[in-house]
Amino acid sequence: MHHKEILKHYGIRAQKSLGQNFLVNDEILEAIADSIDITGQDILEIGPGYGALTEKILARKPRSLTLVELDKQMVYILNSRIHEREIVIPKETTFRIIEGDVLQYVPPLTLSPSEEREIYSVIANIPYYITSPILFRFLHELESKPNEMVILMQKEVGDKICRKKWYPHSYLSLALEFSCESIEEVCLVAKENFIPAPKIDSSVLYFQRRAEYNRINAKDFLRITSAWFSAPRKKVISNLASTLHISKESLASDFQALGLLDTVRAEEINLITWNKIIEKIEKKWEL
Repeated sequence: MHHKEILKHYGIRAQKSLGQNFLVNDEILEAIADSIDITGQDILEIGPGYGALTEKILARKPRSLTLVELDKQMVYILNSRIHEREIVIPKETTFRIIEGDVLQYVPPLTLSPSEEREIYSVIANIPYYITSPILFRFLHELESKPNEMVILMQKEVGDKICRKKWYPHSYLSLALEFSCESIEEVCLVAKENFIPAPKIDSSVLYFQRRAEYNRINAKDFLRITSAWFSAPRKKVISNLASTLHISKESLASDFQALGLLDTVRAEEINLITWNKIIEKIEKKWEL
């Protein structure tokens, strides 16, 4: 059955409270599935809905596919479609559906044959409102982090992350740059490709996590950058002084040593310079 037929057959109506919009363009679904290596890999799909993207993932025969879906109706429909053989699970794929909130889900620690690192990837066509929480959870909070993520999100958010159209640095873009080796745009998705159509266009971004992630350094980085962006119209030195309880005079001296004006604002500073600032002041702030 085609997407509209599936929606009609199962009486599927998007729930506004869950931010549901169903992507119904098969070319775009294929592009998302092709954006990472799926065959023989462990995949976590967030918010599968009735399984439009799930079908594309399974066609590429992953080693395992775990679906995390909050909507009970969608879980029922997924199971029904599997029972009716509308969704076919390859014999080589370990498959399971978890009903629940992905922000409470903890992936099991899956190790490579060399027992050196986690090996799983995340694919998500998710409601706009949980984009940032999901990115922070999987790229910063979880112990078992994915190697790669492919996320469909609001185009404006994607543009800010990739810093298109001269968007300045933001807390989100810096946090992702800190944790990711690369961030790339896979494709743009016009609003007409959804049922119901949202008011804005979307983009699909690919995230490759850095192989090395120091939890302590990350904690310090996030704490400091959060303080820097807590009041974006204020000077960085003022934000840091009040949040970290360090004198403005001491911070001004550190900034001068790095060739930064004391009037600099958070959005003007790149990742390399942020790290240099942290190295300068990390022994001064109150833990």
